Order: sequence, then C-alpha cells, then structure tokens
Amino acid sequence: FLLKLPIDEDAFLNIDANSRVINTPASFNKSAIIQSDKVAETVIFTINRYIDNMDLCNTKKAFVQWTAPDGNGGVREWATEVDLIDKESIPEKIKFGWTIDDEVTRYPGKVQFSVTFFLTDDNSIEENAVLYRINTLPATLEVKAAL
Repeated sequence: FLLKLPIDEDAFLNIDANSRVINTPASFNKSAIIQSDKVAETVIFTINRYIDNMDLCNTKKAFVQWTAPDGNGGVREWATEVDLIDKESIPEKIKFGWTIDDEVTRYPGKVQFSVTFFLTDDNSIEENAVLYRINTLPATLEVKAAL
C-alpha cells in the first residue's frame, strides 16, 4: 500500500517481535486523535517478518485488539481487522496500518491496543481452529475530547 505520511512525524510504531513490545515514539502520544474522528488517522506498524520458525506473511489474519472507554466509566472491547498490509517495501519486515474509526474514538480517554497475527486450519472440522497465534503487549493512545 502507499500512504502519504507527514514528514515531521515518527512514521512507524515498531513491534519488537522478541519482547512483543509496541515501541511508541514520544511524538505518538502528542498526535491528535479527537473524539468522533472517523478514518482520520492511520497508525503504521512494522514487525519482523520472521519470528522463530514462522513467516508472518503466511498468517491469514492480523487484528488490532482494543479496549476503549464506554462513556459510563467502563470499557468496550473489540478487534479491528488489518487490511492495509505491505509485505515488500521494507526487507525482512511487514508494514501494516490500523485506520482508527469512530468506534475507537466514540468517547474520550485512554485506548489500549495490541496486535495479533494468527493462522487457522482450513481443513479442520472445528471452525476457525487456530494453528498459530502471536500477540503483542498492549500500548496506549489517548482520544482527546471534542467540543
């Protein structure tokens, strides 16, 4: 995929595949994600393509799992499927984007997110039988209140 990124932003959140940590640059926490934004921001991640004996290009699905405020002091949990995936522009890495929608930005506050890649067994009689799954540790972004 091709995305135009502002020149003054740290472009990527790099995932350390060994520690499973999503490294967020200081500028990420200063970025403007505002309540009710809809597809206004895309968070770009990179991760090593090869992790132990798995080529992540062979996994069938990637999701950003998130927990966001529900407006009543609780939280809402969901997972957004990643559909912006670039397997070629950075050697030995996968670059992918999470476009933040208005479900994530519905209420202001802290949003925790993590990434998961998994491979299912299409030949299993059990629906969606998982053969491989790797998760990251959570990171946080803030949705700022709108007027």
